[in-house]
Amino acid sequence: MKLDIKVSSPAEELGRYAAWEVRLPAFAGEMGVRCSHTSLVGALSAGIVWVLNEETTKKEQGFYVPGGFFEINNDELVLLVDSWEEAFKIDYGRAEQARDRALNRLAQSPADASIDISRALASLKRAEARLSLRDNLSPSELRELQHAPATPQKVAVNM
Repeated sequence: MKLDIKVSSPAEELGRYAAWEVRLPAFAGEMGVRCSHTSLVGALSAGIVWVLNEETTKKEQGFYVPGGFFEINNDELVLLVDSWEEAFKIDYGRAEQARDRALNRLAQSPADASIDISRALASLKRAEARLSLRDNLSPSELRELQHAPATPQKVAVNM
């Protein structure tokens, strides 16, 4: 039995999937969702949504989300997010630069009162979430990523 997944932004539908299990970066921590899950509405943190396609092989796809909301009802999971980035479309060099900038700002924050610490921490969390997706790719997926086009195509919605 498969769980139906619908991913939408406020402006458009971003994708539909069927999965055996989904792991979400819920606001209170990572949670798993399978068929027959209790109905629930909650908030997503910036992080990785893992979509497990099959029970036996545990083949999974990872997607970065900057946060949002989810609803589970009647074997359907609806994700409302501003963007939905596939592992192969993330610019990991840019994510590393964002992480380094955030760490640099945090290191300067005691001496520079103009630095917004909460903004730097949020930027660090987003960058580390994207980088953790790369760290969880298999060797063959990493090789494929190295041969991917240099310009990533990211689904994003301006609000």
